[in-house]
Amino acid sequence: MKKYSVVSLLVFAAVMFWAVSCIVPEPASADIVFELVNNSGRTFREIWVGPSSNSKWLNRDKFVNRNGSPTRLASGRSLTLWPNMSGREDVRFWDIRVYTNDGKKHEWHDIDLVKYYQVEIDRRYTAHFSR
Repeated sequence: MKKYSVVSLLVFAAVMFWAVSCIVPEPASADIVFELVNNSGRTFREIWVGPSSNSKWLNRDKFVNRNGSPTRLASGRSLTLWPNMSGREDVRFWDIRVYTNDGKKHEWHDIDLVKYYQVEIDRRYTAHFSR
């Protein structure tokens, strides 16, 4: 049986520790929580968030208050949102749709909500992302 020196075993252990520490798992989308900041100058009268992979908006993508009415977000305010993750644990990229108080629809697509914590909408309806 071959004998190994203490130094070679320590080097091997250090290399293995480094290799394992380099394997950082991707955060699970089940942990998605993000802040939507409305700086558009208009109130968002409806807010929808759904997977980018699905071209259809489902009723569960619509954010509602406890009384069942649509969640509203006034300009200059922010709201923390938790998308409905039931059956969507593998989803990383999401779309956001809002309807403003003047009846217009605005959408933003393929937002990495695992990477970004904050989505800010400006007066031109451009989305800005922060970690």
